[in-house]
Amino acid sequence: MLVTDRGEVVAELRQPGANGERTDLPAGLVELARQGFATLPEPRPHGRKYPRLPRIAEDGTAQRLLDEDRGVS
Repeated sequence: MLVTDRGEVVAELRQPGANGERTDLPAGLVELARQGFATLPEPRPHGRKYPRLPRIAEDGTAQRLLDEDRGVS
């Protein structure tokens, strides 16, 4: 959390022991967050950027649909 005085960042509050360095994000984005212009996402466990989604189609579905569309039997 950033503390501002008339729009200027004057302090930064964070959990004890947190050094604030995010090596998993571009340095420019970290700097924008430090200045109060962006909010950084929470770090994800195991370095995943997005949660793993369940499969919704069986193996070979894309090929089967292409074959049907092309009239291949």
